[in-house]
Amino acid sequence: FVKDRRALQLAHGRSDALGLVVPSGTDGWMIEVLRGAMEAAQAAHFTISLQTFPEERTGLDRMVSALAGSTYDGVLVVQPRERLDWLSKLAAAGLPVVVIDDHGTNPSLNAFVPDESTGIDQTVEHLTRLGRNGFALLRGSEDERTRYTTEIRQAFYLEALARRGLILRPEAIFPADYSVEGGERGTRELLRRGIPFDALIASSDAMAVGALRALKAAGVSVPGSVSVVGFD
Repeated sequence: FVKDRRALQLAHGRSDALGLVVPSGTDGWMIEVLRGAMEAAQAAHFTISLQTFPEERTGLDRMVSALAGSTYDGVLVVQPRERLDWLSKLAAAGLPVVVIDDHGTNPSLNAFVPDESTGIDQTVEHLTRLGRNGFALLRGSEDERTRYTTEIRQAFYLEALARRGLILRPEAIFPADYSVEGGERGTRELLRRGIPFDALIASSDAMAVGALRALKAAGVSVPGSVSVVGFD
């Protein structure tokens, strides 16, 4: 016996299928999101259809039409970096929509976002408890898609340090891609500048891995001379 999905949908009013829309790219964070979505869907006996945000307008129009005409019971959208009015219209028409890491870009939609203020404050508290007081920051990418995240995390770091009577000098802040390679390049540049620091904060875990590589290559002891923390 094989279940007829269309018959079940008519009988129960649902398809047990979800749409998952993600940005292009397969960094470590995105892989964790995909894995979590798959595990939760399978546990609930749902299937997931994966789509990526198209780069061209024609591709976007096709995706919007596909979602509007689909039998999905809901859609999960990961890291939109702009206002998605078409998605709000789908939600208003009755399609359940949830976004991850939206940061207020689409205020009419339900969203899950990281509590960056609390997490960053705990990061600085951890480092100061270790006796660190010379801070450097790999602040993240200047790319349009990640600029908001980059700027808000730096602002929270500055606030957390200020509450403890510490400052982050401008020359100890370096923009770097949210990647292992970006973290490695940024750390090499901080070392080249000769800036003394005993705490290095990276705005992603991938960047922290790159920082560790660069510090090891330079003969800097971690955590003997420098403590390294990655966020996210």
